Amino acid sequence: MATLTGADLSKLRVVDLKEHLSERGLSTSGLKADLVKRLQTALDEENDVNKPQEDDMDTEEDSHSPPGPPQHAGQGPPPQEPQQQKQLLETQKEALGIEQVRLLEQEKELLGKAQQQQIMLEEEKHQKILEQTRILQEERQQQLQQQVPILAVTEQVMVTPLAPAVLVAAATTQVAVPTAATPTATLVLTPASATAPGGTVTSVISQQTTILTPVSTAS
Repeated sequence: MATLTGADLSKLRVVDLKEHLSERGLSTSGLKADLVKRLQTALDEENDVNKPQEDDMDTEEDSHSPPGPPQHAGQGPPPQEPQQQKQLLETQKEALGIEQVRLLEQEKELLGKAQQQQIMLEEEKHQKILEQTRILQEERQQQLQQQVPILAVTEQVMVTPLAPAVLVAAATTQVAVPTAATPTATLVLTPASATAPGGTVTSVISQQTTILTPVSTAS
């Protein structure tokens, strides 16, 4: 149990003071000042009893411990090891913090380089796609330019009109004219007879035989 001093006793509550007094079999009646005084007296008596025992134990430990190096006169006290350890820990923490900062900066730099390479690859891929698209468009335009003359010739051939055939009736051709005495007759003109020289009657035909039926004039 930790040793209590006068300053510690004055900070204790009345309940705590009474508890310490009860453990030692002392009276718990009176004001706080009385309780503090009573407890302080008991603690002093306990310290006086325990001090000779502690001195005996220290003497016994010194007799068993190996002799240390002789101290020279005028030599200062040994440096405090806890203070050195504290300084060492602070130095290590500082070094560790610097190393962590360096690693974070290195990681950030590597990440930036990776992102930059990714952007360059994407741009290169986009340029390749644009180049392929341009080549395909040029090939398609060349194909269309080669097909235009063929279409023009085909259209010209399809719209060329055909010259109509001309049927010419010769002046000497006999045409049957129906009369009251003659029966109705049919006159057939062929292309051969229509092309006879000196004709006076013309008719447009489309390469077919034209059949003329005379009209009866009988009253």
